[in-house]
Amino acid sequence: MAKNTKATTTKRPQPRIKANGTILFPTYDRAGDLQYVTIPDEKAEAAAAAVAVATTDAYSFDRYGAANWLACCRMLALRGLGAREIEAVMRSKWTRWAGDAASKSDGVTCLDLAAFIDGNPRECGGDAIKAADGGNLRSVGGATR
Repeated sequence: MAKNTKATTTKRPQPRIKANGTILFPTYDRAGDLQYVTIPDEKAEAAAAAVAVATTDAYSFDRYGAANWLACCRMLALRGLGAREIEAVMRSKWTRWAGDAASKSDGVTCLDLAAFIDGNPRECGGDAIKAADGGNLRSVGGATR
């Protein structure tokens, strides 16, 4: 008998982002069924909250509103960004461009910002964000105050 040598490709399930900024991570239960769970991170939550308050004077804050602004900060923190990096992104033009791409009249959410960042890996990749950690907050997408 000949073995089936046809390669099978399985797409790995990707994390999902809820509108409040909570990231749901894929996992499998004992029966092998896919389910999504949150992984609480107190340090990320504290950094997100502090940056959200500190950046209420940023250009795009009013367009997002307080709840969506905090959700964006949470999403960035849970992606591994530090406080300075989150601040750089939240003060950058990326938040405005994400809102422009969203074309929603009822406000912009963290899903819009995540989609913008994920859809522009060259411009919004790790190197561009990590540059903020060196102290140059204006290096990320033309950060504005």
